[in-house]
Amino acid sequence: MNRVGRSVLAGLTICAGLFVAGCGNSALTVSFNQDGISGAIVVQSDSTAINDLKASAASEGLGGLSGAKVTDGSNPVGTQLCTWNTSTSSHSYTVAIYATNSSSPITAAFKAEVCTASVKNSMKSSLP
Repeated sequence: MNRVGRSVLAGLTICAGLFVAGCGNSALTVSFNQDGISGAIVVQSDSTAINDLKASAASEGLGGLSGAKVTDGSNPVGTQLCTWNTSTSSHSYTVAIYATNSSSPITAAFKAEVCTASVKNSMKSSLP
């Protein structure tokens, strides 16, 4: 993986760990622009989980992704890289990652590295 890919992947892992949430009636989007790659992490869950994640974002920041911001609702940017469902003892979640590269297409290799089990597990470990 090149330097840009590693930078974006590291940022996604850190940032998404703060914001992963899914299956329900509320959504949260973390939009970012890092090293020419724009994207979004869209999280859906029940309103309690989404509110907890918003509070976490306010107190802990956005994981070092430059230009990252949190908005209510589902506001994807770019091509969908992956989507998965997960749950904790308290909540069920659906997570989707989207990205677009201004200088070249998103490759299958990049998509595979962003959507690994280790990234998903890292995100799940941060869920309320």
